[in-house]
Amino acid sequence: MLAWYLAKTVHMGDAMSSSDEFRDHPDAIIELTRRDLEDIIEGAARRGAEQALKEVGLDTTSAGDDVRELRSLLNAFRSVKSTALDTVVKSLTMTFLLILGIGVSAKLGLFGGLPKP
Repeated sequence: MLAWYLAKTVHMGDAMSSSDEFRDHPDAIIELTRRDLEDIIEGAARRGAEQALKEVGLDTTSAGDDVRELRSLLNAFRSVKSTALDTVVKSLTMTFLLILGIGVSAKLGLFGGLPKP
């Protein structure tokens, strides 16, 4: 693809080269201005980005809204995950403290003592 594009835009001497001339001279030295090279790279990058977006289904006009919605959904998921983890840790801590409190109360005889065998 790049060779075809180069063949269409390459300067050989003072005249533009056609793709046939380029194929006939595969070892020819190609002269490009910095601006021409930047245009080629920019065009290739744009086509690559468009192709990548098309492959993942984001080539429609609503793609921006879709991406924003996905980001919002991801942020909500992260928030729920964080909150759920906090809740589990707090529940485990409270359960441990409750069991510890019951054990201390039983040891001090606050429940009337343990029945003797």
